[in-house]
Amino acid sequence: MAQAPMNKDSLLRLLPAAKEDTAKVLLLINLTKANKNSDITAAYKYVEEALKLSRAIGYKKGIFLALNNEISLTRIEGKNSLALEKSKSLVSLAEKSNDSFNIATGYLILGEVYDSNGDNEKAMANCFKGTGVAERLNDQGLMQDAYSALQRIYFSRSEFDKAILYGQKAIGIAQSMGDKSRVMTQSYNL
Repeated sequence: MAQAPMNKDSLLRLLPAAKEDTAKVLLLINLTKANKNSDITAAYKYVEEALKLSRAIGYKKGIFLALNNEISLTRIEGKNSLALEKSKSLVSLAEKSNDSFNIATGYLILGEVYDSNGDNEKAMANCFKGTGVAERLNDQGLMQDAYSALQRIYFSRSEFDKAILYGQKAIGIAQSMGDKSRVMTQSYNL
């Protein structure tokens, strides 16, 4: 049975005893997520601490998680130019490290940022780059995220047949994963 996510108070109680390791990075990322909609200043503090610790201990996954969350925070604040700049840096870092998963993730994020900025052509191009990598990796969660992103972009372009096609693909993968939350979200989006 899946464990329910901890609330902010529970996470904060764990922080003082946390060692300077990967577990602390993940705790800081969870604190970022727990605060992003209620206290963005605290969320930034935690993501910056996660990024600093990840770099200090050489935790590549933590660096990418922190950067992804930092981009999310800039998007929440509506800082689209900064989100675009950070997304391009994320893709560049992923390509330099030859990390296929984060290359795919980076292109998907970059595509979504371009879409938010109203540049549908660049949004499509980047999402298709990310989707291609996700499909080569055959990473079901990443493919589901990619199809979901394409669904949103096609919807914003009023290409509803293609939006429905990618929405159905996203639901199919979520169902095959047995992830009820993803199925529900994708069904709602469709």
